[in-house]
Amino acid sequence: VVANIEPKPIKGPWNGAGCHINFSTEDTRKEGGLDVIKAMCEELGKKHDEHIAAYGEGNADRLTGECETADINTFSYGVADRGCSIRIPRDTA
Repeated sequence: VVANIEPKPIKGPWNGAGCHINFSTEDTRKEGGLDVIKAMCEELGKKHDEHIAAYGEGNADRLTGECETADINTFSYGVADRGCSIRIPRDTA
């Protein structure tokens, strides 16, 4: 068995090994929560370049804008959009 933590250890036209995190707050679960989520996304987008730089090396191989990934240079968010940086679940919207 070989373990590897590279974002895309085997190069090619397929999804890499991403990191997905699901979270919510009391405000995001209340009436009007989608507006709270959108405001959070807008704030995260302001520091996109800083966040990408902190993620480490090799992410450009994974974040190509293809294979259900966002382009590494472009921050985006959307409902049920598998190609966004942040995907808001359809049931949440």
